[in-house]
Amino acid sequence: GNYVAATGSFAAVDGTNLAYTVTIPTGSNLVVTANGVFSPTGGTSTWYIALFDGGTKLTVEEESWTAAGASNGCPSANCGTMPWGLSYVIAGDGLSHTVQLEYETDAASNDTTGRILNTGGIFPTMLFTLQ
Repeated sequence: GNYVAATGSFAAVDGTNLAYTVTIPTGSNLVVTANGVFSPTGGTSTWYIALFDGGTKLTVEEESWTAAGASNGCPSANCGTMPWGLSYVIAGDGLSHTVQLEYETDAASNDTTGRILNTGGIFPTMLFTLQ
């Protein structure tokens, strides 16, 4: 089913299927890309999707949702979904890295939740390429 977030801090989307632990050799790079579709469940909110390496936030995307629609150009609140995408390059240092997808909404202040779609052929993906 869908991944649902109603938090005020970042949490793993799926620590089993959307996370990867790898040792990146010195002189190599790990290219990480992730994408999917976010769907707010109501109200006004700001949501965040991010890549983390352990407890370190690598990159984050932020979107706002209001009764008038999404900040990404959605013309009305009836659009219902917002695609997202992230990418990041981690330089190899010979150490182990655990990269995972995390998300957060400001639900605590706006009484709303957000979900990352994982149903009906729409699901989040992560691609790891060692170069």
